[in-house]
Amino acid sequence: MPRIPLPPFHAEPGASGHPFPHQIACQAHEFIQAALFYAAFMDAAVGEMESRAGEFKAVEKRMGLSVGEARREWALVQKYRANFGSVVFQSVIITLCSHWDWYVRKLSGFMLTSAMSVGPASMNKETRETLKKPDRKTIRTQLDTICNVLGASLQLDNSDVDALDEMWRVRNLGLHNRWEVDRKYQARAGNRSPALGELRVVDISELSHWRAVLTKVIRLTANGCSKFFHGAPAYVPELSSEPVSDD
Repeated sequence: MPRIPLPPFHAEPGASGHPFPHQIACQAHEFIQAALFYAAFMDAAVGEMESRAGEFKAVEKRMGLSVGEARREWALVQKYRANFGSVVFQSVIITLCSHWDWYVRKLSGFMLTSAMSVGPASMNKETRETLKKPDRKTIRTQLDTICNVLGASLQLDNSDVDALDEMWRVRNLGLHNRWEVDRKYQARAGNRSPALGELRVVDISELSHWRAVLTKVIRLTANGCSKFFHGAPAYVPELSSEPVSDD
């Protein structure tokens, strides 16, 4: 499969910002927007199909399922309907977090490589270690590290970071505990947490809020890094010493 190219970004002569942060921010925005739209569309499409007799039969036939196989599969879906009922929206959380992980790794690689252009004293050892493997840190630590490098606040409200923290907690429930609330989640979520063992259900309004905050954070970090590293040389991730995920 070919690589996904970054969108072109034309910088005017004498521009006060580096283009690379804007390129990765633009692509992250596009993926996030597409993921949420696709989830909402698929949810509506399934609802439409349920209202039309025979529509599911056509899909089952296209999948090559016999009548007996389809009956058995639907019986399992019905048995665990509480889990599958909102799986479309919940799965988008994993996608949103994945796109942020991609973005923050690209941005961190750019910051590490470009640090010499603003002086080696701009980053201490702890900052460099965080930027080498940012996706092993919480989003709060990631943002604090970026702010430390820029020497400025991103002008984020505490509620914004709290919302993203919650999104990551829910993502972890989905990845590791099939969306069932555990004691670790309860301890961090506090009074807002459902009861132990209950499903942490996500609806479209909560998902939309997380998407809006994530979009805001990407815009602010891209603008801040673009201006701070405006004098850095051209950056191509494939040819630079960008850290690679161990996964």
